[in-house]
Amino acid sequence: MKGLKVIPFAAALLSFVLLPGCGGDGTFSPQVSTVGQVTPVTVTVSPSSVDMLTGDSRQFSVTVTGTPNHGVTWTLSSNLQGGDPGTISSSGLYRSPSFISSVRVPGATSETVTVTATSVADPNATGTATINLTQRED
Repeated sequence: MKGLKVIPFAAALLSFVLLPGCGGDGTFSPQVSTVGQVTPVTVTVSPSSVDMLTGDSRQFSVTVTGTPNHGVTWTLSSNLQGGDPGTISSSGLYRSPSFISSVRVPGATSETVTVTATSVADPNATGTATINLTQRED
């Protein structure tokens, strides 16, 4: 008698699990859905290129997509070995150096500075801008 009670329960459980995926003709058609598709994080810096003189300032802005965390860290690099790229604030305000170091780089009258914004959410996602920096004539 105990075995007869288990069979109806097992059949009911089996129909509950399998029937939602069965077609009307008795064939099984699994439903496939995409859950949690990953959107890549992108970082865009504006303006993307600018010409500046030494001693000037410029506000850069950033757009981060693909994540609710829009935070970035800002960094600067120079094409001149030992060159001074200037400074950038946490809000993207760039201040160029007061002069291009011709002492460290003899004859240098221009410098290319790269502004990089790196996503806090995804450190592999970066955006860049280029500053063509020229020595101000006195």
